[in-house]
Amino acid sequence: MRNLLIYTGVEWEDKLYRLEPLDGPGRQAWADDKKDGLGLHFPNLPYYLDGEVKLSQSLAILRHLGRKHGLYGETEEEQCRQDMAEQQYVDLMMGMAHATQETKAKYLKETLPPHLELFTKFIGDRSWLVGDRLTYVDFLWYEALDWQLFLDPACFEDFPVVSDFVDRFENLPNIKEYLESDEFQKWPLFGPGTRWGYKKEDMRLRFPEVGEAIIRSTNQKRVKKASSKGTTQRGSRASQAFQASQASQASQAFQASQASQASQASQASQASQASQASQASQASQASQASQASQASQASQKRFRPFTI
Repeated sequence: MRNLLIYTGVEWEDKLYRLEPLDGPGRQAWADDKKDGLGLHFPNLPYYLDGEVKLSQSLAILRHLGRKHGLYGETEEEQCRQDMAEQQYVDLMMGMAHATQETKAKYLKETLPPHLELFTKFIGDRSWLVGDRLTYVDFLWYEALDWQLFLDPACFEDFPVVSDFVDRFENLPNIKEYLESDEFQKWPLFGPGTRWGYKKEDMRLRFPEVGEAIIRSTNQKRVKKASSKGTTQRGSRASQAFQASQASQASQAFQASQASQASQASQASQASQASQASQASQASQASQASQASQASQASQKRFRPFTI
């Protein structure tokens, strides 16, 4: 959409909403505008306001811009080719929407090549999709093809017609200057709710120097955070170890005290038992001696000799 407006050279205002963080002012600004409606039948991003014309939905906006700026099929044949190219673009983008860094190998091998083969046959020896005249669907397809290069910068090597189309588009008047300027934002491709195409790390395949720098910065932050967390954990563990040591010493002291008391009690018990045993032995001996004495006396009485 931006590319088309820049190509035409018309004056326009680009209003951007920063949707992160989730509780940031940008998201709230869009929530307020969406609630207001902005005069749109279906409030959504992107939207287009031009006097009485108020549109949402990307394809509806591009069709309108194509008609307004002479970038629309004129003959029935051109319009038929235009309509087919638009729908095929949708199929390609739907396939790419499900391609992540984890599933890209299958996408690049099985899904993308058939699309590129069909594109090659469809455009043939034409300069653009409907013929020799640029239309809005060429802007659609350039964007879709350009995004494939983020998954694999070499994905067009076997499709020179596709590669030539991309090069031809990038050298259009106004487009070339824009793509080489600081105003051009190559990233992100999608919004923050997507699985791929928003995080800066996903840029590393097409722009290794940018992606690797971002990854290094991210990793350094993670290491620093993990180091800080590790220090806290080590301090906590040391405290726990000290507490455990104190508890262990206290437990050992308590057990030693109990053992000492038990030992003293045991010794006292043994002494008491020994004393009782000694007394019992003495009593027994005394009793036996007494009984022996009595027995002896009785025996003497029984066996006392008679005297005349």
